[in-house]
Amino acid sequence: MTSKVVQKTSFIVILVLLLLFLPFTIYSIYLKITLDESSSIKENKNKEFFFDGKLWFYSSNGNLLGTYTCLHNYCDYGSSYENDSLYAIDYYKSEEESFLPIINEQYVFIRDTDDEFSHEAFLHDLKNQVSFKEATYASVKNYQIGLEENQFIVENQNHEFGLLQVGMLPILTIPYSYQFLGVVKPNVEEKVLSTDYFVALKDDSWAILYKNGDEVSEVATDISTPIVTFNGEYIITENANKEYSVLDYENNVIMDSNYTELYFVSKYLACRTASEFFLYDFVTKKEISQIHSVSSDDSVVVEMKDEETISIKVNKKIVETLSFY
Repeated sequence: MTSKVVQKTSFIVILVLLLLFLPFTIYSIYLKITLDESSSIKENKNKEFFFDGKLWFYSSNGNLLGTYTCLHNYCDYGSSYENDSLYAIDYYKSEEESFLPIINEQYVFIRDTDDEFSHEAFLHDLKNQVSFKEATYASVKNYQIGLEENQFIVENQNHEFGLLQVGMLPILTIPYSYQFLGVVKPNVEEKVLSTDYFVALKDDSWAILYKNGDEVSEVATDISTPIVTFNGEYIITENANKEYSVLDYENNVIMDSNYTELYFVSKYLACRTASEFFLYDFVTKKEISQIHSVSSDDSVVVEMKDEETISIKVNKKIVETLSFY
């Protein structure tokens, strides 16, 4: 083969390679320029929550944690939905509504739906940009104030309730076995609600659970009347006629259902009927206060001034002060 032929062949090969790769090179340059322009145009400089069809999540220091691309009309943080008002439980009622929080700067509950009234939410991993939509919850509950240890009462699509704890990974610590799961309002104000115990409804019977899902063994498992609250020894229940009773943990009736209101005040019991109000001592099994005449319209408030002093107010007027020294 002559040198002219070799040169001609090399020229043809080079020409072919140029024809092959030149369009790719031009397209790559175009794509880079386009992407650079796009990213500069759509940079969320003002750190808006909803921007460019996405939700943008930031840390308390203003660092971007991640985004979520919205697919439907109602796209936002998930919200706590309390269904406790359907039952007798004395639960925490927040004065303000708030969204479910960002958890460990990694997880967040998101609501993305076309149904304005839906309570559905799913967990989204901001760090890994993964949405757990296959486990979309019918509702999520933390009573607005929050449950300790990043726990959330969750409802599946079959309307069964369980307990989700979100740590490094989300774990269902109480399985979906209950018709209802709730937390009783604490006696003292807390930053978050303690979850040592839960009130649960299963197969139309009420029980008290530990946070690992085990039933409190001292408590009977066949309580048929809805639980209002409990104190470690006694349980207050409310029947369908809005009448209150007191049971011990073995389901024995301590006080019958002649009461329109019952609640614990320290180790004592505040008792109200249609016409009377008094404080009761479980130890002596007697009234420790006077029996005050009241009507259904009267406001009765019991205040613990300290561990040894209790005052009873009727219509904002102190009618009795009890001292235990």
